[in-house]
Amino acid sequence: MHAFLKNGVMEALTLSSTTCIPRIIWQTAKDKNKIPLDLLNCVNKIKDMNQNWEHRLFDDGLQLAKLQEVCNDRFMRAYKRIEPRYGAARADLFRYVMIYLYGGAYFDLKSGTSRPLDDILRPDDEFIISQWDNSSKGLFPGVGFRKSIKDIPGGEYQQWFIIARPGHPFLAAAIERALLNIETYNPYMHGYGGDAVLRLVGPDVYTRGIRDLEERCAHRFVNSWKDGLIYSMLPSAQSHKDLDPNHYGSVDLLPLTSVGLSVLPMLRFEFLKFLHFPVRLFRRWNKRRLLHRRASRV
Repeated sequence: MHAFLKNGVMEALTLSSTTCIPRIIWQTAKDKNKIPLDLLNCVNKIKDMNQNWEHRLFDDGLQLAKLQEVCNDRFMRAYKRIEPRYGAARADLFRYVMIYLYGGAYFDLKSGTSRPLDDILRPDDEFIISQWDNSSKGLFPGVGFRKSIKDIPGGEYQQWFIIARPGHPFLAAAIERALLNIETYNPYMHGYGGDAVLRLVGPDVYTRGIRDLEERCAHRFVNSWKDGLIYSMLPSAQSHKDLDPNHYGSVDLLPLTSVGLSVLPMLRFEFLKFLHFPVRLFRRWNKRRLLHRRASRV
């Protein structure tokens, strides 16, 4: 049933109440001792707003150690194949596993709440879902609509926050999709760069994991920002991308490496990487050309 966990892990956990959401907030950073001040202020805001919730802050090292403690070899092989400069992709897998095992609320470092989570959640909540307010007159016009999920009404399901009880099937489905994507990765199908992160392990797999089971599993839809879940607690004119020179959106590499592959899969991966290289060169050139054209019109 749990094809990504070590034997006995799920059964050994003490789930005192599988139908309510534990009061735990999860967050992760590259290095918890080097978080930019503005992002650290966001972390402190969510802690201050939710003082009766336990706060668990991880970084790359702690994240790896925790996953090795609970996840099996299949999961760890996939996790370690992710190109290290795509830390967001590894954080995606981490958030799915932690909330699946222990429940609670995951938030990106920049995100938070405008009122206490205890005021937002209901006693019978099992999983909270929200899509972007992306109509032409919404707070995020056009956000969350991508070709890869064009068949999803309303577009992407937000996963900068995940709030759920332990063991919810939506998350197991998202994890399984992510692992299969990594195991069958093809740059012509899954792409490269920041877009590939969204397709491989990010909002695309989260959205489809939910959609597969949505009619059968307990959940509640909310409008995140109206209900008090805030995408960015940074000053209004500041982008979180400006605080991270290695933000995944600025990395122009394949999302995976051949680390841990046996001989034949490694040769296949390297061959596809070689064949796809001219495509990446052309797209880089075309992107610079389009940027130059736009600049010349200003």
